[in-house]
Amino acid sequence: GQIWNQDKGEDLITRLRGEKLAEIKTFVGCMGVGHVSSRDPQPFRCDKTRHGPVVLGMDGFFTNSEVIGQRFFQRGFGFSFMEDVELLAAAIWQRKSIEDGIALSMETLQGPLAFTLLTPHAIYVGRGVDGGCPMVLADQNGFFGVGSESRFTAFDLAWQNLRDIKPGEVIRISPEGQETVLQLSGELRYCIFEWIYYAHPNSVIDGVSVAKVRHLLGGW
Repeated sequence: GQIWNQDKGEDLITRLRGEKLAEIKTFVGCMGVGHVSSRDPQPFRCDKTRHGPVVLGMDGFFTNSEVIGQRFFQRGFGFSFMEDVELLAAAIWQRKSIEDGIALSMETLQGPLAFTLLTPHAIYVGRGVDGGCPMVLADQNGFFGVGSESRFTAFDLAWQNLRDIKPGEVIRISPEGQETVLQLSGELRYCIFEWIYYAHPNSVIDGVSVAKVRHLLGGW
């Protein structure tokens, strides 16, 4: 059987270094996702889907969410709170295979996107075709980790082979390893706020130093 551990609720991220971290370390399993959101309740957990129980987290937003949401309503779909993450989940469930559903959602929903999708057998990680939300991949002694910033490897120097997940790329991570299962194409539209506000100065996005960009923009 599958073991699902979950800790969810309003909290301060600083507690992740203390009692919250100690609690999370008691979890059992070989895969997991974590998400911090100041906007909507995430990650989104759904125990019964055509692909089994899943946990979905995303960064970004959709500029056509109202149009796509109304289209789903007309087809008989219902939503708990109609946030973008739930809309993304509904789009993915349109196809029999997860890969096909992810491709459909990334081609249908417009706007910056990075996501993690935890299933009983694998974690799918994707970055929108416009590249607006960074996503990076690294490995450590046979384990793989992803994050929204390259800086996550600074907390544990054992991480190696850090690379950016390409715009439009979807990676499947499982006990057997990791592989790119989709590579979609589209027009790059970087979000300027990633460079001047959201990202940590020590981060590197697509090979470019955030600190250097801010310096060239006159921020320092």
